[in-house]
Amino acid sequence: MKDKASKPPSFIEKVKKKEPGYYFRKLDSYDLMLHIGKVKLFQLNLFRDDVKLRKVIIPLIIVAGILWLFQGFDSSVEQIEYFILNVPSYILGKITWSQLVFYYTDPYGKYVHYSAFVIYMLFFVGISKYLREKLDVVNSQNITASICFVAFSVGVFEYFWNISYYFLQNQTWVLTFEMPQFRILLQNIFMITVGLMFILGIDWKKYKPNLDKWTSIFLTYTILLIIVWCLYGLIFPVQTISVQVSGYGTWHSTLYFPQTVYTVDTNILDHVAAGEQFWIQNDLLHLVNTSCKIFLTLTIFNILKIKRR
Repeated sequence: MKDKASKPPSFIEKVKKKEPGYYFRKLDSYDLMLHIGKVKLFQLNLFRDDVKLRKVIIPLIIVAGILWLFQGFDSSVEQIEYFILNVPSYILGKITWSQLVFYYTDPYGKYVHYSAFVIYMLFFVGISKYLREKLDVVNSQNITASICFVAFSVGVFEYFWNISYYFLQNQTWVLTFEMPQFRILLQNIFMITVGLMFILGIDWKKYKPNLDKWTSIFLTYTILLIIVWCLYGLIFPVQTISVQVSGYGTWHSTLYFPQTVYTVDTNILDHVAAGEQFWIQNDLLHLVNTSCKIFLTLTIFNILKIKRR
């Protein structure tokens, strides 16, 4: 009687049979250099060399920092983007110079701030450099770990903000299953998940999180800044706003967890979870906001500077 054919190994079993780091080394081996003749232009495999990638990112940090400095403390990336996109319309005479200037000034304080680019790119460079120099984690494994750690930090801050804004400013639409806000929530969940997957995949029998005095200092400042931000309106004068909301009435901002940009869903009857932005200049409040993000990022960064046991 013939033996029954053995069951082929599953995908998970095949993965487990590979040596640790096999797939990262495989990814490192792909040389996807773009050429024109003999001239080397660009390496399409961005994961192949962590050192070269950091050298590319550092000038971007400097540029973002300079633009942040010269465009203003609360400036945003969209200012230049909207200006450039509307230059052709100005050249063709479709809009006036005043309208073109408006496209530059209107996004100030709104959308994606330069501070976010500077903070998270510095996080990437710092953790990537640490992993190479202290733990000998290089190339694709280094870059993947660094991206996952940065994504985790971004997701944690965004959910802190959403939950605080939900309860303290009575804007329940920011935590909803309705689109398009739900897509943003899923995006943040994904960032936290990929970060946790990499963190949980670390062999904690060989490594330990960095819980030194600096972690305690950064965490303490983070907690203090969160408290100050949540109670800011009771400590310092703030400008409150009122917005007419269809299906709700008049929404009033509170003194708790105040913002320089209030994002308000002005129509809760249309089942479209999207907000209109109302900007209020308050550089001190924006400093508290930005400092909170910096120290939360520093706390996570320092914890993830893992050490060998």
